[in-house]
Amino acid sequence: MRLSMLAAIAVLVVLVFPSSAIIIEPDRVEYLVGETIKLKVYTVGNATIQLIGNGSVVWEEEVDESGEVLIPTADLTEGNYTIYASDDRGETIKSIRLKASEAKASLYIYSKIEGNLTICGRTDIPDGHRLRIEVDGASKEVEINNGFFCSKFEVEEGVYSVRVLFGNQLLNETKVYVEGFRIRSVRFQPEIFVGEPLKIRVSANLKDFNVKIA
Repeated sequence: MRLSMLAAIAVLVVLVFPSSAIIIEPDRVEYLVGETIKLKVYTVGNATIQLIGNGSVVWEEEVDESGEVLIPTADLTEGNYTIYASDDRGETIKSIRLKASEAKASLYIYSKIEGNLTICGRTDIPDGHRLRIEVDGASKEVEINNGFFCSKFEVEEGVYSVRVLFGNQLLNETKVYVEGFRIRSVRFQPEIFVGEPLKIRVSANLKDFNVKIA
């Protein structure tokens, strides 16, 4: 009886702790050059992650726990690549492909008033990918939706450099003068009857700013 119990425990140990324990899961199998590969890594100890192209290691990183690994592709070329991972318990590989990007992006400034610099545009990059919008070094990532992107920054009055990037690839850039917030007009009725509310309409140079006071 005791021997059979020990045998069962041994089988469970083998099932729970396989000899090839490391697992890697890329978020996709195909990427555009310039995108970042997001790789989930499951390991029980120190592991080595490598990206191999044309028989050479083009990227490598050491990890000591499970988590997400980011692999940049901005400096790589189109082609087939292998992700190789190994730890103390085994090794595994995954195949991915990089496609060349000839992306373009139009750019227009939806609002350029102090407190609301809104940058929008269109691109031929497929939906779901992300662009980086930079305003004098400050940056935000925005997801492409129906070929459209838009991002808002809170800045003071002044001249700013605006850049749109896909990975490290510059798609468009421009300079923008952000105006200070100014009231353009205040309108109200010159005469009202006693007891009638005074209605005041205030407009400013901020897009869609229109206040009614009654």
